[in-house]
Amino acid sequence: MEDVRTKRGADIASDHHLLVAKMKLKLKKYWTTGRTISQKFNTASLRDTEKLNKFKIVLSNKFQAFHDLLNGEGTTMESNWKRIKEAITSTYHEILGHKEHHHKEWITVDTLDKIQERRNKKAAINTSRTKAEKAKVQAEYTEVNKQVNTNIRTDKRKYVEGLAMTAEKAAREGNMRKLFDTTKKLSGNRRKPKRPVKCKEGEVITNIEEQRNRPTSEGKHGIQWTSRMQSDDLDFADDMALLTHTQQQMQEKTTSVAATSTAVGLNIHKGKSKTLRYNTACTNPVTIDGEDLEDVKTFTYLGSVIDEQG
Repeated sequence: MEDVRTKRGADIASDHHLLVAKMKLKLKKYWTTGRTISQKFNTASLRDTEKLNKFKIVLSNKFQAFHDLLNGEGTTMESNWKRIKEAITSTYHEILGHKEHHHKEWITVDTLDKIQERRNKKAAINTSRTKAEKAKVQAEYTEVNKQVNTNIRTDKRKYVEGLAMTAEKAAREGNMRKLFDTTKKLSGNRRKPKRPVKCKEGEVITNIEEQRNRPTSEGKHGIQWTSRMQSDDLDFADDMALLTHTQQQMQEKTTSVAATSTAVGLNIHKGKSKTLRYNTACTNPVTIDGEDLEDVKTFTYLGSVIDEQG
């Protein structure tokens, strides 16, 4: 940490100020191979009719200025393209300028103007000299902030309604590609990234059968079940539930689990082990090391209460 400063001009609609810290990190060098990163022009401002008309007029005047040169003698295709490119690029610089902020595509120009007005009010609050002046500007800032929020909600609603109408039209016309793209925008494309299954060495397992055989946990309490009698439900946790259809099967599973636990250094708590019987007339007890397990109507498993109804 090298430096910490407060940015009072940050427009975040709050009486708090943005805190910026300067840190020194060792980063990997990025090789640009001699190319410069191109900046995008603020084409969103062309949605403003006034600015669009101004852009057309300026560009048309520049084209008329060298119209005769394009058709003159001694001109080549490369020279003509260079003049056209310079005319378009200079007009972009003059009228639009570079894109400074990454705004959402559905935010209108009027809303962007309101955001700029709110930013100016924020700067006025920071430069106020008296309490009365600051209170007045703060009230104006609050009002402009309400207008910004209202405009943003309106813009978002119109944007979503427009996408819905576009999707309906694409569905009627049978344009599946456009329908899919529009639906993807409406849904937000909030997909969770798929995490690959890896082995203990960190290598990705691609075979489906190997992925299924991969243990779900490698905690210190985990047991890899290798007994011939497979249990119906063996979770890698301190709590474990065994399900069987007969008392004899339950006794066999309980004895097998107890023996396996002892082999890996774990002990089954006989006082906490319970038996829940459902739809059976058998009353023979289930035992561990000669001790009978208590019959109950309910028991807690992994934080959930289990009874005859599930």
